[in-house]
Amino acid sequence: MAGGVGANDHNARHCRLTFVCRVRGVVHGLAGYFESVLYESADGERSVELSTLPDNIGRKSRDMVSWFPIFFPLKQPLYVPPDTELEVSMWRQTDDSKVWYEWMVEAYMWIGPSQRVKVGASDMSVPWLGAIKYYPVYLAAAAAAAAGAYEFPPKEYHDRDAFSIQS
Repeated sequence: MAGGVGANDHNARHCRLTFVCRVRGVVHGLAGYFESVLYESADGERSVELSTLPDNIGRKSRDMVSWFPIFFPLKQPLYVPPDTELEVSMWRQTDDSKVWYEWMVEAYMWIGPSQRVKVGASDMSVPWLGAIKYYPVYLAAAAAAAAGAYEFPPKEYHDRDAFSIQS
């Protein structure tokens, strides 16, 4: 079934998340995970769930072989100093025949109670156009720094419903 020009524009999305990196490090990309409750009984005792979150996949999706985490690489590593805020922007783009994702990471530092400055940014990443047909619900800053160097859930959500992001 084909639509006219712009028939799929309603599927475009955008979100921006802010992660706090407490220690210096290097960001090589973003990890994308999802988790979904497909069914839950009224008493809450039975449920059918899917998850690619590392902490939950064994419990919720032990034998699942159809969904996997995804890695969104940056073109160049982004070096971040300690106490940096990473703003991660993700766009789901679409045209009449395909869906693809674009992403970018910007690093900011506070230089007073009300002013912050950009200390680094990645280029816009546009992978193999049309190849990604994946809808991440959870985003985590992968390799942002040493383990535990960022806050999750993120400090701040922007356009919270754009990707159905949940804490």
